[in-house]
Amino acid sequence: MGVVNPRWSPDGKLIAFTDIDDKRTVGLFGFHRIYVISADGGSPILLLAGRVGDPTWSPDGQLIAYDFNAQGIDSEVRILDLQTQKSSTVAGSRGFWSPRWSPDGKYLAALRSNVPKLALFKFATQKWETLPGGVFGWPAWSHDSNFVYVVNRERNSLVRFNVADHRMEQIASLQGFRSTAYLNWWLGWFGLTPDDRPITTRDTGIEEIYGFDLEYE
Repeated sequence: MGVVNPRWSPDGKLIAFTDIDDKRTVGLFGFHRIYVISADGGSPILLLAGRVGDPTWSPDGQLIAYDFNAQGIDSEVRILDLQTQKSSTVAGSRGFWSPRWSPDGKYLAALRSNVPKLALFKFATQKWETLPGGVFGWPAWSHDSNFVYVVNRERNSLVRFNVADHRMEQIASLQGFRSTAYLNWWLGWFGLTPDDRPITTRDTGIEEIYGFDLEYE
């Protein structure tokens, strides 16, 4: 497997993840698989296969939202009911991907496909609202559901949006910071610890030329 984007279930008993394929090649619109596996180990259970990816749990652990690319061009957000094994499309979600369910269950945060803008879907109104400014990646909810953290490519910084008034606040500059991620993206993986401290991956390697002496027996 080529495993990306593992996510813990709310009760800490399962981990959902995307298998990108056995070639270790990542394509945004390729054929992927979504599995869950017990935190205690064992065999993974296949949930979905096709142009799917980036699973996120509902707060009660009964549903999983994910992105789906029917034609390999434009994505949409779907929700899988784990009991019925049936999926439904989130209203108005064409062109959205990389969903993140808020801990209070009221919202989905997602990115737009054409330009990685951040948008919020409110379940109560069944409507999306795109937040202003920036080219964003790696959305992550604060555990009180009051903020959405994202990496801002244009400002090369970590920012967060206040859900109540949509105000953007810079948390940290990423100027000169060498991050790592798959896809050779311009920004590395980012998330939050259980107490909402930013956590990311840093490139500490160097580029050198090496010579090896080989001995054959």
